[in-house]
Amino acid sequence: MLLAGMPTRPGMDRDEYPMAMARTSVKADVAYVDSGQNRGAGSVQGIKLRRYCSGQRFKIVWY
Repeated sequence: MLLAGMPTRPGMDRDEYPMAMARTSVKADVAYVDSGQNRGAGSVQGIKLRRYCSGQRFKIVWY
């Protein structure tokens, strides 16, 4: 588990990139990010990806 070695911090989330649902390997970068911003971004991603079936390929385009 990627986050197991990182302790929690008040007001911060531990976030990994690439995101767990998009990774094809177990390697990822992990960093502390502001909780509000991280959860807001996750909510938007969830809404955008809701239409895809489990296992379906998708591409993230940053704009």
